[in-house]
Amino acid sequence: MSAPLFYRPGSKWQTAAAFVSAVLIHGGAVALAELKPDPPPAPTIGADDEKWIIIEPDQADAQATPPPPVEELEVAPPPPPISDRDFKDDDKPTPPPRRTAKAAPPLVRPPSNA
Repeated sequence: MSAPLFYRPGSKWQTAAAFVSAVLIHGGAVALAELKPDPPPAPTIGADDEKWIIIEPDQADAQATPPPPVEELEVAPPPPPISDRDFKDDDKPTPPPRRTAKAAPPLVRPPSNA
């Protein structure tokens, strides 16, 4: 009768294949990350730039329009103070948990009459 074999030697190729696969997956992820397009260049403001339009308000319009009226904010009264009686627990404490005693199974098998 042969003894059971707990350790199977010779599985180094599986470990090497796992490490190689991990390296290839990470390398592929890095390569995909490098394919991201470059961001567009930031806009520049120069003397030759004709894209910008500056609009200034007319002096007549600024003087003719009155500022909007300022409304008074209504301040709510503070809440009433909290007293200890608002959070007082009932006089009855929580009852203790009920524990029912269960019969323990016998430690020894009863003898058979056979």
